[in-house]
Amino acid sequence: MPDHSSKATTPKPHRMLAAIRVSGADRYTLLQGQLTQDMSQLAPDKPLLAGWTNPKGRLICLCWLFDWHNTLWLVVPDELRDRITKRLKMFVLRADAQVENSSLLVQPANKETLNSLFSSKDLLELKDTYDCFYSDSIFFLKQAGLAIGSSVTAGNTTSWRLANIRAGIPSLWTETCELFIPQMLNLDLLGAISFSKGCYVGQEIIARTQNLGRIKRRMYGFKVPSGRHIQPGDPVYIENGTTVGTVVDAIPSDTVTELLAVIRIELLAHSLSLAKDGSSVLKPVSLPYTIPETV
Repeated sequence: MPDHSSKATTPKPHRMLAAIRVSGADRYTLLQGQLTQDMSQLAPDKPLLAGWTNPKGRLICLCWLFDWHNTLWLVVPDELRDRITKRLKMFVLRADAQVENSSLLVQPANKETLNSLFSSKDLLELKDTYDCFYSDSIFFLKQAGLAIGSSVTAGNTTSWRLANIRAGIPSLWTETCELFIPQMLNLDLLGAISFSKGCYVGQEIIARTQNLGRIKRRMYGFKVPSGRHIQPGDPVYIENGTTVGTVVDAIPSDTVTELLAVIRIELLAHSLSLAKDGSSVLKPVSLPYTIPETV
């Protein structure tokens, strides 16, 4: 696992999203042996959230999977794309599959974005009926609020990240790459792990954790008064200055910063803060799904 103790504390520029293209006759088989999702569940009208772990079960990345133009697309953080592409290519071997960075742009999209992209009234009406739809140059995923294609322009992910935080959907960035197992980020609660599809990288550890009920850390929602720069990978403390958790993602909103953090379950009832001296106290926020209370 990488050493996160020396990560930079200066703010990063706006974090962007990018696409990895996986093509070839064996594209489904390749990803079936790598990702936490069952690739047989992926369809053009049913994109999926998935994780990719190392052999120790630690998440290298989270991605949205699209099936578009007879090609599989992995939407990932731009800052991790080269690392993911290079590593995924190592598993191709003799398979008929090609893994490459895509020049297509990815932009978080809302109704206003769609109105600026499309002039067809019929296409605009589809967004209220289908979870996703295509044109020749763009794919829109309503569930994740993402558009990918040649006709989009690079956008800022801040609003999209905030929406994900409120929905309890995690993101992984450079600071937290290979830090969490999937259950710590509630991927089992979000339907992003298949426990019946068979072997994939990290599967043994993920399945053992689930079957033995040894999930000791979970991701929860919080808010804290604005004024402190918070970034993924920052520690969370209890009253005596002991580290009990890690920030997953955080976005300022009005007078508060909203965030997701992985916390040791048995210490969740303590006063949690972002500083050893107990300042910047975290206030719990309910997520739109139930998190098991037992360790």
